[in-house]
Amino acid sequence: VNRALALSALGRHAEALKVAAASEQMEGSILEATPMNLAGLAEVRRLAGERDLAVRDAREAVAVLERLRENSIPFDRLKAGFDEGFSWVHGRLVRLLAETGHEVEALEASVRARARAFADLLASRELGAAAASRELRSVGRPSQLLAPVATAAAIANQARQLKSTVLSYWIDEDGLMIWVVTPNGLAAHPTVKVTTHQ
Repeated sequence: VNRALALSALGRHAEALKVAAASEQMEGSILEATPMNLAGLAEVRRLAGERDLAVRDAREAVAVLERLRENSIPFDRLKAGFDEGFSWVHGRLVRLLAETGHEVEALEASVRARARAFADLLASRELGAAAASRELRSVGRPSQLLAPVATAAAIANQARQLKSTVLSYWIDEDGLMIWVVTPNGLAAHPTVKVTTHQ
């Protein structure tokens, strides 16, 4: 996967796709690497223009990551943030959904990713860990600690109650994505290309 990503970065997309296809035939020996590998394959396919396959891989990467989170009972893993690198996994899905015309789903994926990051932050604090420990004894799963993640409709409802507009942002290496949610729903989704040279 790393080789395929390197070839993509060099603009050698046909070669990158061949290496990506070969990597799919190999089973990873480290389970925690699987979401990163799937997200890497999604990025290779995104850069090569194979958007449908890229979205499929990105969705699967996030699904695998969520399964890992649900089954990670020891809270020392959560205290460590479950691996901060996994924000990149969520980011690939957000970026791909936004680029393929699924703006509402991209917004919801970004909200979900932030909720997960916030849960990890809480779990890394003494108060969060103590509450998590109590909850774990009662329900058996750390993932039960999270409140339901807001949908685009719920965000619009909140905007309606506040008589306001909600702006949501996602920043990655390709730039800035903005969602403008009014009481009537998603009104705009501009993106801004941001590079390290600006």
